[in-house]
Amino acid sequence: MNSPESNPPPVSPVMAGANVRPKTCGLATASLVLGLFSLLVFPAIAAVICGIVALVKISKAKGALAGTGRAIAGLVLSCVGGMVAIVLISVIVFSTPASHPHRQDAYWPKVRGKPVNATQYERSRNDVIAQYVITTGRQPQQGPQLDDQLKQQAVIRMLLLKKADQMKIRVSDDTLARAIKSQPLFLNENGQFDADRYKNMMDLLNRQGINVTRFEEVMRRQMLIQQLQTQVTSAAKVTPEEVDRIHTALHGRLTVELVEFNATNFLNAVSANDDEIKTFYEHNRESFRLPKRVKVRYTKFATEDRAAEFALKCEPEQGAASKIDFVKIATGLGATVKETEYFAATGEAEGIPVVPLFRKVAFTLNAATPCSDPFACDDGYCVLQWLDSKPSEIAPLEEVRDKAAYRLRQERAHDVALREGVTALARVKQAVASGKSFTDVCAEQHLVPVTIGPFSLSDESAHPAVRHMGRSLVDSYVVFALANGIPMPDDFKPDAMAIHAISEFIRTPDGGLFFQLKDRQAPNPVDAETKKQQLAQQILNKRRQTMFADWVNKLTREEQVDFGRMCSPPSVPDEEPQPDAPATAVVP
Repeated sequence: MNSPESNPPPVSPVMAGANVRPKTCGLATASLVLGLFSLLVFPAIAAVICGIVALVKISKAKGALAGTGRAIAGLVLSCVGGMVAIVLISVIVFSTPASHPHRQDAYWPKVRGKPVNATQYERSRNDVIAQYVITTGRQPQQGPQLDDQLKQQAVIRMLLLKKADQMKIRVSDDTLARAIKSQPLFLNENGQFDADRYKNMMDLLNRQGINVTRFEEVMRRQMLIQQLQTQVTSAAKVTPEEVDRIHTALHGRLTVELVEFNATNFLNAVSANDDEIKTFYEHNRESFRLPKRVKVRYTKFATEDRAAEFALKCEPEQGAASKIDFVKIATGLGATVKETEYFAATGEAEGIPVVPLFRKVAFTLNAATPCSDPFACDDGYCVLQWLDSKPSEIAPLEEVRDKAAYRLRQERAHDVALREGVTALARVKQAVASGKSFTDVCAEQHLVPVTIGPFSLSDESAHPAVRHMGRSLVDSYVVFALANGIPMPDDFKPDAMAIHAISEFIRTPDGGLFFQLKDRQAPNPVDAETKKQQLAQQILNKRRQTMFADWVNKLTREEQVDFGRMCSPPSVPDEEPQPDAPATAVVP
């Protein structure tokens, strides 16, 4: 029989905790140790797992296991170490050219089979954008097509700057200063540098993120490219004989009998129903896109100091841009405030001053920075306040139904005009060949010829149809050579249109035309030498552009340039270039 001493009463957990030291959980210790090495991925993961499991076991042990602090410390160390590891990996990865944020292997440009340097590429790309902003006063509209253009121009710019460096081309500070002061944008009416215009432009560019230093950097690199172009095209020349031939072609005095077939005259012969209008709209949706538009208030002061005082009072406090009382402040200074309708960056707009800077400044404003700095405007200084903007969007059919209907009918009328014109020309030529006069045949065919001339192809005030006649009145090779800067052979003799000859049918945007050449006279001798000098310079400049473009193409082939996959789908070129299409190319 056991004695009471040999069978002591059971000890309560509380008392056990007071008298017996609990065992430390091994997983908690493991979590702490692994947490110390958490800059490595796998130890960090293991530390988290061990720490969580340890805390669960310690909780279930109800005091029998210790190590909560170690487990928590291991979890904290593993989390902190993991975040540090992620940051370090990101810095390493994204600082290497192969992992540039813009780069995907299929899209990233390559030179000689190797990806271009990311830092140089980004700088060149930013230069192209900055050059666009400097030229237009606004940021380019984002999109896949722009990305493709930026990529191509950035790579070409990199190659050109590298070539300029190899040829030891330099631009000194004095040369840069003279070039900036000679920019047309900074010249006054007398052709002298205007410090106020320069300041206004710098203020405008500063709003677009381009400060003076950045502006000068971009200008310097652009001048390097221009000097490179000058050296590459130094062999370009134009001979006096070429100038004489083209001068005679462009400035010879001509008289013609013109018969026009205008599509407008055939509008009543065509029609379009609702389904046809809807189909036409759907097939041409992009052509009904409205550009970004902006609406502003503006006021004008006689002096820049007064305008600056007003602009200072309009400077918003932090978060208070919407509380500016533009009208009250202007009225208090005795100025009148005007408000525009919505207008685009280009095109016609009523109610705004005819000053290029007005639109440029207006499109730099927004809700965060609603007021502009003063800038030269007509005979004073203007300050603008942004009111609202409308993004570029495709107008719904309901708003442009009449426009779509008219355009569809115009297309159909244009086709009718072409058919009628071609048929009429065939009859006129047949009758003239039988011995009848051009005038009599036209009267028989109920055609009304118009006499134009004497005029020259270079006469800007001549009849609008004259610009469509050039390829008929002047040998096509002369026109082609002039347009493309191609030298003409020494033995080339223009095959000019003969007197009384009848042209082929010439398609025009309005329909079409044909004519008979009545007379041809030599160019007016007045100012002939001056015109020849201007023409020689024009031909030489065009020839240099062509030569430089060929040289750049050759350089890209030699450097085995691969621009990578393009973001935008290939487009089918229009039959005729669109006059309102924006030009973003800035590399010569």
